[in-house]
Amino acid sequence: MDAFELGTKNTLLGGAMTFNADVFYYKYQNYQISQIVDRTSVNLNFDAHVKGAEAEVTWEPVPGLRFNLSGGYEDATLDKGSKAIDLMDRTAGNKDWVVVKPWPTMTSNCIIPAAAINEILAEPFGGPGSACLEAYTSGLDPVTFAPYVPNPATDGFGMPVPGYAGFNPATAPNAVSTKT
Repeated sequence: MDAFELGTKNTLLGGAMTFNADVFYYKYQNYQISQIVDRTSVNLNFDAHVKGAEAEVTWEPVPGLRFNLSGGYEDATLDKGSKAIDLMDRTAGNKDWVVVKPWPTMTSNCIIPAAAINEILAEPFGGPGSACLEAYTSGLDPVTFAPYVPNPATDGFGMPVPGYAGFNPATAPNAVSTKT
């Protein structure tokens, strides 16, 4: 890690005010980020850059009356081309995907297309409980319970699914890494 920091600490107004400030830049090589994936700890290494500034002011105009102000700014980025799954936002902000936790007692969850979830919830016994299992363990479309077919005519209960494009788990974003 290369770390550069420049700061100042000041006492002003006969000791009634302190003013401290700094700017910094950190350059990391092989910065480690640990994640739990399928109940296993995985360490990822990235090159990263962090830059920012901080300031704090304390002013005591009369004994017993003190004002404090502090603030900071930080901008942290990974080097271009670095990729990892954000375990807090598995959909990476894509509104076309939904995080599904099959059952409260299970430690795993997965991402399923919103269109598939809408079809599952419209079924007579609709519920996304088995969607992760069907898609990522069995490799089946969680709506039809069958291998992927574009624009299937019916769901797994024989009900028509007009407009449903189908879901192929093998082509899902990060399909191999979507279970945690």
